[in-house]
Amino acid sequence: MKKIKNISLILLVLSASLQACNDDFVSTKPLSEVPQEIVWSDAGLSEAFVTEIYNGFGVGGFYEQEMASMTDEALFTHPNRGINTVTESRSNPADQGYIMDTYEYGRMYTRIRATNIAISNLSAPKFDKAKADKLLGEAYFLRGYYYQQLLRFYGGIPIDNKIYTLNDKDYMVPRNSYEECVNAIVKDLDSAALLLKGSSSTKGRANETAVLALKSRVLLYAASDLHDAGKAKAKSTLLAGYKNPEYLMYTSGNQVERWTKAKAAAKAVLDHTEFAYKLDLTQPASPNEGTANYMAVSLGGGSKTVDFTAGKDIILGRFFIDEKD
Repeated sequence: MKKIKNISLILLVLSASLQACNDDFVSTKPLSEVPQEIVWSDAGLSEAFVTEIYNGFGVGGFYEQEMASMTDEALFTHPNRGINTVTESRSNPADQGYIMDTYEYGRMYTRIRATNIAISNLSAPKFDKAKADKLLGEAYFLRGYYYQQLLRFYGGIPIDNKIYTLNDKDYMVPRNSYEECVNAIVKDLDSAALLLKGSSSTKGRANETAVLALKSRVLLYAASDLHDAGKAKAKSTLLAGYKNPEYLMYTSGNQVERWTKAKAAAKAVLDHTEFAYKLDLTQPASPNEGTANYMAVSLGGGSKTVDFTAGKDIILGRFFIDEKD
């Protein structure tokens, strides 16, 4: 009987101690995630967030499946990549074939959503403003970049900078015209250039010159005959019969003015001589010199066989380390 009483007493003590224990173990708060209010109040975490958005660049063009494989420029021999689905015209809604992740629709908007979050929070920073402005400039650049990727491949796309939540009832957004897309991208890039002006440049991160170079590309494409309704329709019966030409080209405005803007944008890039390579030639290079210069630029000066100073020509690149953790 005494033994039973002792056991009962022990159980009673254990029960009381368990009731007094900390109940943190039942918390559903994820341990692998950082609350956003902490992220945007810390410079390091904010930088990490923006840094991750750069991953939308992919591996910097070094893909086994290049765009040429989708055309008659190259023959891709490895099976099960979806290349043949495209080249044999078998693409359909259920099986679109290979789409590179650097211009795939959903992936680009995932990156754009991340830039929207960054821009919203960095516009009213809770840490050093100079640091926040640099990250904000990078975010504007990245948003402009991903929008121009979509514009290049799909024509006019929805320009939507709203940060959606599960409480939103409507996610349907109409397409913007080609002209509206160009204007929105240029606006983002102008904001980025202003914020990054004079800031120190870090390999692999956006700088003022990279912003100006992207702006130059966007305006150069916009000024071309391909995106001028009058000239494009005259050269293509398909485009002439397209019901919504505003998604692919300018249907109004002056092409000469667009070329003038493109010229000014290109000049702004060339004026940044810190990235200049072989722009001080006083006479034409010989064939051998021209070949050597081309090889040096294409390799970014990263080979012992070429002029290492050609690395200056890289305005923005993807850099990788050759070490593992």
